[in-house]
Amino acid sequence: MVRFSKSITISFLACLSSSAFAGQLDSFQQSKQRWQKLKQSSPLAYEYSTEFESWTGMGATTTFHVVDDTILSRFYQSWIWYYDYENNGKYTRETKERWFEGPTQIGQHQYGEAPKTMDQVYEQCEMQVLSLDPNQNEIEFTIDRNGLIQKCQARSIYCADDCWEGINIVKLKIFKNPSN
Repeated sequence: MVRFSKSITISFLACLSSSAFAGQLDSFQQSKQRWQKLKQSSPLAYEYSTEFESWTGMGATTTFHVVDDTILSRFYQSWIWYYDYENNGKYTRETKERWFEGPTQIGQHQYGEAPKTMDQVYEQCEMQVLSLDPNQNEIEFTIDRNGLIQKCQARSIYCADDCWEGINIVKLKIFKNPSN
């Protein structure tokens, strides 16, 4: 098992020149190539979790388990933070909803991150986020310490609050040789 934790942040901001933005897109391509190389090195199983958290205190995590490019499970949990007057004024996280989907149920629930393999995550990043106009959008792309995608999100420069769209991977575990 390989565990990924620390990250390197590369942000594409609206103020970047077009040549600087083009140079940053190279970082995405390098990350995508690293992922393809890792997949080709041996049979691969992995688990990744995405997270959304609103400024209002609501949030959700979705976790996927993937083996040989097949999503085997999806787990979802939503929560809300609230100020607990009865607990010395501490913030408490309360679970609002949770569910699990097995191989034959993937995608049946409405909420949570849509089912995607990491290949599909890279494709979504490239086609739906990095293709946006950097003069009209704040675009954020981050990689983990191994150079793999961690965050690929965008929001209009005219929007405040919860406008980010894309993916935010908070955990990625890779299991090599899953058949052993």
